[in-house]
Amino acid sequence: MVSRRTEGRDLPAATVAFCRDVVAGRTPGPLPDSAVQRAQLLVVLEVHRLLGLWHTLARSGGGAGSSPLDDPGEATASSADRPEVDSVTPRITLQALRGSLTLEAADRASETLRGAGFDVVVFKGAGLIRSGVYPDCRARAMGDADLLMRGGDPAEAVAALEQAGFTPWVPWEPGRDAWLPACALADARAPAELEVTIDLHWRIPYGSFRSGEGERDQSALWEDADLAAGQLSPEVHALLLAEHFVRHLRVVPHLMGIADLVRLLPAVRDPVRLRALAQRRGSLRMLRGVLSFVEHEIGVPLDPVLVEVIGVPRQARMSRSVGLRLEDLLASGGQRLQGRVRGLVGQFSLQWSVPDMMRELVRVAFPSSAWLAGRAGSGSRGAIHDRLGYWRDLLSWAAGRSGSPLSPNQEFEGPTGRH
Repeated sequence: MVSRRTEGRDLPAATVAFCRDVVAGRTPGPLPDSAVQRAQLLVVLEVHRLLGLWHTLARSGGGAGSSPLDDPGEATASSADRPEVDSVTPRITLQALRGSLTLEAADRASETLRGAGFDVVVFKGAGLIRSGVYPDCRARAMGDADLLMRGGDPAEAVAALEQAGFTPWVPWEPGRDAWLPACALADARAPAELEVTIDLHWRIPYGSFRSGEGERDQSALWEDADLAAGQLSPEVHALLLAEHFVRHLRVVPHLMGIADLVRLLPAVRDPVRLRALAQRRGSLRMLRGVLSFVEHEIGVPLDPVLVEVIGVPRQARMSRSVGLRLEDLLASGGQRLQGRVRGLVGQFSLQWSVPDMMRELVRVAFPSSAWLAGRAGSGSRGAIHDRLGYWRDLLSWAAGRSGSPLSPNQEFEGPTGRH
């Protein structure tokens, strides 16, 4: 029996190459001959949420190296691989069902918010499917649907969604929007066996560890957005995908986000604007590292103009020097990384200069009393108690013993994820 974790750093080179092709959108060659390696490979794909993408490529692709997502057709997997393709079809069908319900929930939530006077766009997985970057929910797995809103009080938006049949994971308390950027809500209309969630954002501070006071202006995210279609501009969306990938490196490797970025990059028509946006959000160094990873580690050629304007390193040393090695990311899948301090060091190296890193550490370690009171909510027992409790939670998180004290849904977070 093969574990659903991919622990250790001994994945066969063929497995790494196979996954690289899936992330890059190239139809991989046949599965390994060894039954054990075939099973291990399918587990790696599943824990990284790439199984549906491989399944789509295997069923619709031509020869190795092609990119068939734009023209899905009948099954073309080799006869040797057909048993594995057929064996995972029920799981992919369930993924598609849950994804379809999530898209429906996102559409209903968006209509509710627009009816209440808010602007709203859908991004990441749901947005990429709705914009046609992926053909359907079989190819792109979704844990939730991410919505970004503006135009009013987040508390009013949450109240409107509650009226429409959505239930916040954590009951709303006054001041919650001052220290958090988002609120997760479950769709009460979904079947009990299928958890369907939307994640409502009023800020997207992916470039920082702590949300709240002192954040950069978020208005740039709305530039050139298609409000009628509920879509961000490709440049904004691409930067958010890169920021989200780096943000999660200290927790889990989000390789699905790299697959997203690979497929969205051809739609980026204004590299100058992308660079300006990255500078405005303090993410230019990070963007260079992620694009270097895409080009040199995943093997996806980038537009030369994009490379020149963004300043993507000509060699792979930038991304690999801070731990962006595909084999390592694949091997650590399926588990929450407990070596969180080590993960932070790598993330800091990719994202910030030393002075920027020190400023961010101070910002995280010493938030204002008002921020701490908002975090504590009705459980606040005074400024000193709130601060000491926050520091205790920070140390517990660093040791891998609890969820992040900065998490929007910290009440549900443990060392291995949601309770």
